[in-house]
Amino acid sequence: MYSSGSRDYLKRARQLLNTGDSESLFYAAFELRCGIEARMQQYLEIADEISEKKKQGWKIAELGKNLEKAFKVGDKIVQLTFEDTATGKQCRIYHTPVTTELRKQGQQLGNYLHAMKVYRKPDDPWWNSFKSLLNEACEKLAIATKGTLLGPPLLRPDERTFKTHEELEVDVLVDEAMREIICAKRNIKIGVKYFDRLPAV
Repeated sequence: MYSSGSRDYLKRARQLLNTGDSESLFYAAFELRCGIEARMQQYLEIADEISEKKKQGWKIAELGKNLEKAFKVGDKIVQLTFEDTATGKQCRIYHTPVTTELRKQGQQLGNYLHAMKVYRKPDDPWWNSFKSLLNEACEKLAIATKGTLLGPPLLRPDERTFKTHEELEVDVLVDEAMREIICAKRNIKIGVKYFDRLPAV
């Protein structure tokens, strides 16, 4: 079965890179490119103000513009904390964006999805440059898929409440902690913080 989630694309890209075969690099580029697009489309799914047509777009630059229009957080990582005020038990979830740099790398990867115009010898430095791009994109996509919050908290029209969307069954421990806090039906304190880098979790 060929799964098409962003984490599935990332997993296959890593497997291809680990083979060490030159031909596998091109297939890894395809998987990474798709993984970046899939994550951006997944985030756009929760944005009510973005049309369905735009949500399904494949041009990374356009997807990036639509994400910024919907979320307005740039490359910031969003931490959302839920705390049971009676027990002090906390659960933290994160929105990890597809950063500007990762989007640029995704666009670069598109250049490798065409027939090669010149022959490259095995010792050509071009191969190391290609591998470096793929490894960097892998690392950044891993961070972009680390969070389970599909977007920052979005204010509802009443301007008194907000909505969030969380991926379930990605991190069992987080799911259990969240369920315990919510099912207790006690007062919950909610906090939002923004980071340049993902905190140690």
